[in-house]
Amino acid sequence: FQYARGKRPRESNSKSPAVSVNNIGFYGTRSFLPTTQFDNRIQFVDGVSIIKGNHNIKIGGEFSDIYTEQLFGFNQFGAYSFSSSGDSALQELGLTAGATTDRRFDNSGTRYTQQIGNLQAGFRIRELAFYAQDAWRISPRLTLNFGVRVEKQYNPEAQTGNTTVIDLVKNASFPLLGGKRYDPTIIPDSPWQFGPRLGFAWDTSGDGKSVIRGYGGLYYARTPLILLAGPVNNYRIPPGDVTVQLPFSVPASLVLTTFLAANPNYVNILQATGANCTTTPSSCTPNTVFRQFALLGINANSAGLGSLPSLSAAQVQQIAGILGLGVTPGLGANLFSVSEDYENPTAVQFGFGYEKEVKNGLVLGADYSFVKTTHLQRNRDINLPVPTPDVNGRPIFNRNNRPIPSLGRVVLREDSAKSVYQSLTLKTRLVRKWANLSMFYTLSRSKSDDDNERNATGIFYENSFDLRPEYGLARLDRVHQFVASPVFFLPKGFEVSSAIKLRSGVPFDATIGSDVNADSNNNDRPFSAIGVPFQRNDFRNRGEYTVDLRVQKGISFGENRRLVFSGEFFNLFNAANVQYGGAQTNYCGSAFRTSSCGLTGSNNTSFRQIRANGELITSGNFSRTPVFQMQLGARFQF
Repeated sequence: FQYARGKRPRESNSKSPAVSVNNIGFYGTRSFLPTTQFDNRIQFVDGVSIIKGNHNIKIGGEFSDIYTEQLFGFNQFGAYSFSSSGDSALQELGLTAGATTDRRFDNSGTRYTQQIGNLQAGFRIRELAFYAQDAWRISPRLTLNFGVRVEKQYNPEAQTGNTTVIDLVKNASFPLLGGKRYDPTIIPDSPWQFGPRLGFAWDTSGDGKSVIRGYGGLYYARTPLILLAGPVNNYRIPPGDVTVQLPFSVPASLVLTTFLAANPNYVNILQATGANCTTTPSSCTPNTVFRQFALLGINANSAGLGSLPSLSAAQVQQIAGILGLGVTPGLGANLFSVSEDYENPTAVQFGFGYEKEVKNGLVLGADYSFVKTTHLQRNRDINLPVPTPDVNGRPIFNRNNRPIPSLGRVVLREDSAKSVYQSLTLKTRLVRKWANLSMFYTLSRSKSDDDNERNATGIFYENSFDLRPEYGLARLDRVHQFVASPVFFLPKGFEVSSAIKLRSGVPFDATIGSDVNADSNNNDRPFSAIGVPFQRNDFRNRGEYTVDLRVQKGISFGENRRLVFSGEFFNLFNAANVQYGGAQTNYCGSAFRTSSCGLTGSNNTSFRQIRANGELITSGNFSRTPVFQMQLGARFQF
């Protein structure tokens, strides 16, 4: 029996809106802070071992009750983002000195998101599992392991109460679901998960110096609780973690002249910045962040960059009411729910290996592994209309025609993603009085169609209606990896050890850098031909190489006292290991981030480049390893 309780407070360094400009930088409060969380776990485990003849049988089970409670919500102080990047986004953020016609955020691509929930979430899951296995020593040279694990995850129920929003989702016809409807209040339990396993070890020569091993089985992963928090608390009143995005879509029923006459303060702000709402009413349509702030009498131009407006949940709902969208909590929000047939990730794994001691103290070996995983979790926005191709064959989404226009994203957590991993590892181990040496080389390939492991909000596909280009190299794929761990025992009590890692680069996604298909996700990729997007992760980053070193000298005093001096050197050769990032992964330059990006080749001079005009490109660049570091130590043992 075990009882455990954990607390995790995470405060923010500031309480101000987050501002993110693609390829330039970020400032303000991180979108997920502050948050406080605790969890309780009660666990019962029982196991029985039976040794009978050549059998070692184990039978057991376990039960866990896990309760978690948190105060958490994205964008608690608001967040500003831009569909454009670089200079264009900075112009939307800034103001021209002395100009009276500038309007900060008066652009259809500028967005403001705001938390409207009470941040509260509290729920529990229960897990039940049984297992049985047998290690059967068939002969002194052959051992067979076989068994089965049966488990089930009991998930929480959604907290309900917001019948207006629930009915909107229940009664909608979503093209992405083939016109079918679904119930957002259902969070299914996992089915009973049966995982058979089989393994063997065979001493081929009978002298204990060579062995063939093999294994295979079916394995399941649990669904992390963070993925259930939104579906649990999004559909109650008040919601827990629900983000609303401005600008709201202007309803087609809005009569502009009547609206302007009813909102004189709004008209005054716009006319003070150059608009003429009397002569050209269409120039005063409330369809941007600047203009929807102005509905509350807030002039975004009057705030400094360090004190940009941060709305309350009540003010967001007030804007919705002025536009005639109603004030029901959740209208205009981004909501999360779970697919009604959701299952936990399932992996089919098998592998085999061979090891042989070719000489005294020298062992050579090779291992092969294969893992195919299905039912991987994917976040998918289903509140989108069928897209219409433009002249370049790029699907364009008109979000005014969403199945539920009064809502933002309706994100469904699906189990539709998959991955395949294969690897071949060659290894050697040398044991001598003067050294221990282990070396491993791995040749591998990892492919997937979504690299989301536990992301609560991220969307990684380009086009929600066509996931075929998503299947490609996984972002963790490394073709070559070499690791060595030598230890040398030198005279006079000196020891020298090292950790050597040589790894080829991971893939990266070439993107446009703007939301050109208007689905509210900035994941759009260049086209290699009309209507043909680049494959996901079609380019590869730079390799990484690090060498660490440790030198140790021990001095003994008597039989039980010892003084040890040590020096440790990290990244001994000060390898920079700079990786492509930010502007270096955008295929087209800032002036060419349009639907046709890629059809005439790359015109971004920074794409896959470390330097420009002889200078290091710092925007988006990052290093995976620290600069050279050294630490000296002394330890007295007694």
